[in-house]
Amino acid sequence: MAARSRIQPSIGNSEECFRVNVIGTQRVLEWSRINAVKKIIYSGTSSLYGYQNAIPFSPNMPVDCLNPYSMSKWMGEQICKLYAQLHGVQTVVLRYFNVYGPREPLKGRYAPVIGLFKRQIREGKPITIVGDGSQKRDFTYISDVVNANICAMSLDEPGLKFGIYNVGSGKNYSINQVADMLGKERIYIPARPAEVGETLADIQKTIDELGWSPKFNLREMITSY
Repeated sequence: MAARSRIQPSIGNSEECFRVNVIGTQRVLEWSRINAVKKIIYSGTSSLYGYQNAIPFSPNMPVDCLNPYSMSKWMGEQICKLYAQLHGVQTVVLRYFNVYGPREPLKGRYAPVIGLFKRQIREGKPITIVGDGSQKRDFTYISDVVNANICAMSLDEPGLKFGIYNVGSGKNYSINQVADMLGKERIYIPARPAEVGETLADIQKTIDELGWSPKFNLREMITSY
């Protein structure tokens, strides 16, 4: 989880993004190999599905990286796969979809959208919506993400060396809908490069193989913290 996260900052500092996310992942795996760690859980990203894949996104789809962040996280996955095949280091990849909840990042103009909206509301400012607000995201509550990690930790499949699982709610909302839930004045700013119009997780494999399913709904949770 100690990655350089978020898309837009990675475009301005791709060297740091690749150094931390790619080289850092290799170092964790090498240390794990040397010390006979039983399992690695890798925090992946849904952003690697890109433009070319139709929703809902499933783990067997080809990657379509649009920015340094998604590329670096996919390269991290490939290093995990290599160590699984070459050294037998069992690795479970969890591809997160737009995580939100308590202690989410609030600083900077590239903070994740729900945290950014809440900060702007707290400061008495209108919320800023990128583009026309029609873009949709699969928002996943942090407690569901924690539970997915616990399920991955508890997975007892000796024959499984490498697995990829989506962690999302299986439902998406437009940014305009998110703004409506918070009921605040808004302004629209220009669209950003290298961001897809819609994300939605196919979580059937995660349900079937990890025994996990999402418990929390955005409409209920967005104002609960």
